[in-house]
Amino acid sequence: MDIAAANNAADMKLLESVVNGNAELTDNEFLFLGSCVAAAGLSPFLLPLELTEVLVPVAAAIPAAVGVNCEYVGKISVANGKQTAAVTVQAAAECEAILAGAERSKAVTPLCAAIAVVGMAGAIFGEIFHEIAHHFGVPMVSEFYLIAPFVSVLSAVVAGLSYEETQSLCKRAIGTGTRRFAKSSDVGRTWLSETEMVISRTSKYKEKVRKFALGALPAPLLAAVLPGSIEFKAIVCAAAAAGQAHFYWANAEFEVSKALDVVAFKMRAAAISDTYGNQGARSGAILPFTSAAGAICAVGAAGAVELLSIVQNVGLQSILCAGFPAAAAMFAGAASVSKARAEVNAGAAKVAAESFATAQFQSNTGGAITSGVADTMRGSIDMYRPMVNAVVNPIKTKIRNLFNRSPPPLASA
Repeated sequence: MDIAAANNAADMKLLESVVNGNAELTDNEFLFLGSCVAAAGLSPFLLPLELTEVLVPVAAAIPAAVGVNCEYVGKISVANGKQTAAVTVQAAAECEAILAGAERSKAVTPLCAAIAVVGMAGAIFGEIFHEIAHHFGVPMVSEFYLIAPFVSVLSAVVAGLSYEETQSLCKRAIGTGTRRFAKSSDVGRTWLSETEMVISRTSKYKEKVRKFALGALPAPLLAAVLPGSIEFKAIVCAAAAAGQAHFYWANAEFEVSKALDVVAFKMRAAAISDTYGNQGARSGAILPFTSAAGAICAVGAAGAVELLSIVQNVGLQSILCAGFPAAAAMFAGAASVSKARAEVNAGAAKVAAESFATAQFQSNTGGAITSGVADTMRGSIDMYRPMVNAVVNPIKTKIRNLFNRSPPPLASA
């Protein structure tokens, strides 16, 4: 955790270094502010006292106005960055809430799979019990053999419904925020009207009903098609239903893992956007101070010119006239740098937020953002690879050391 925090701080410092390299005063700004200071400093030498008393406050007020303008632009950038981060965090929280619902819907699938296995075991036990009863001549009711397959099929159907609900919620978690942060050109290709969305929801509902009906048929149909006694058919039906329940369980886990990866990607993007928003707020925190300090310098310049009639030395008059405009120019330069930092951080927060529109299932290989079963399997293999290497590498080392320690062959006579 300390290493991660240190890396994050290093990233922030890197961004600040980039901003500092670009957040310098432009030549025009430097020339403009320098001209104000030079005009104030040279006015006692070149202008009469009456004009100097007017020029010096103006020369101090211009940098103060520049500082106020920097505060205005910088505070807007800070507000944009914070608002962008806020809506990004809100969208990420919505994704996490939807994913929690998917996890809740998926939670019943392991139980259904276990009950289906119990039903299969009950069918097998029923076959054994039938053999024992037949051996002792005890009659058995044929409906007894339908209990275990019925339990297994019912568990498979519930698992199927749970999988459908889990899949639907996972898709919502993956898609939440995509259109919200997508560009207009991207949204235009996937735009649906209200009527189209109503038809789409109706189609999805019909698809759920169809899948529910189909989920209850495979196991009984397989048992009915295969020849054999009713005891054998009960075992086949229960086993098929158990396999079906485990299939739904595995698919539900796959959908949740895919959604977990995407939601984690979105949460990371939201955290990065929030970090940059806070960094921009930190960079813009000095702006009110620079504006106030610039205004004080302008007021101070207006008061300083009243002392020119007392100071008879022209050099001291020049220093007195140039001091407050120079300080105002310094505060204006600091405000310009702070404004540039706030703008860059707001832009970084915007870029991090826009990654919501491209958030797909990202494989654990660290490669391109892709999706599909192949990437899931590749990610699983990459997870197992360090474990395999931890076991195989010491064995390789021991074998290599064993060969290195073997005695050299005898030299020929």
